[in-house]
Amino acid sequence: KILEGRYADLNNDGQITDADQYRTKQSAPKILLGATTTFDYKNFSLSTVVRGTFGNFAYNNVASIAGNTNSALLNSGFLSNLTQYYFDDSLSGRLKGSDNSKLLLSDYYLKNAGFVKIDNLSLSYNLKDVIKSNGYGMIVSFTVQNVATYTKYKGIDPEIFSGIDINIYPRPRTFVVGLNFQF
Repeated sequence: KILEGRYADLNNDGQITDADQYRTKQSAPKILLGATTTFDYKNFSLSTVVRGTFGNFAYNNVASIAGNTNSALLNSGFLSNLTQYYFDDSLSGRLKGSDNSKLLLSDYYLKNAGFVKIDNLSLSYNLKDVIKSNGYGMIVSFTVQNVATYTKYKGIDPEIFSGIDINIYPRPRTFVVGLNFQF
């Protein structure tokens, strides 16, 4: 929990100024990992691609904007398109119309964006025992892309190129059924 309106005087000059700003975390991951594997059993084949990053951080700009009462109110005076972050009670003055503009410059919205993703999973079956003709064959497959993401990051997607989560479109989960004819 943070203390609203309280900032650290990092250079000990008795004032909170631009001189107190500092670099803290990085958006580039310290560790990248990736693995691909295929398991074959009789006529079945199961393959997957898994990858992840560790040690990278992202600025959750979606949450920071949602926390600003002024950005959530339209000219007509009603709330529109609020995110889950708008009612975050860890910032006590937010709903009372306080000015949270300095909070946007703090590291409060800088969050761990490490993740492990299962990018795709594919299961196929070779019909060579069913179709018994010389030189012909068929493989039936089912593939899922963007299977799962494991992360502590609360934003839309932890995989952010720029390090700033600014309302990107979420990656869709895609299902594909395939037929491969062999002549």
